[in-house]
Amino acid sequence: MEAIRLKCRDCCAGQVKEIRECPIRECSLWEYRLGRRPTPEDSQAVRNVRMHEGK
Repeated sequence: MEAIRLKCRDCCAGQVKEIRECPIRECSLWEYRLGRRPTPEDSQAVRNVRMHEGK
């Protein structure tokens, strides 16, 4: 999880606030960006958003 968080931080130019607000939902790490494993409900919500956005 720490490696994912570091990758997200790198992607957001070190701006921690940008990690929370990340708009790149198609990123495979998006669900894990906050440094925790997503719950099944979180994962389903992301899938629903991606389907709605046509991704």
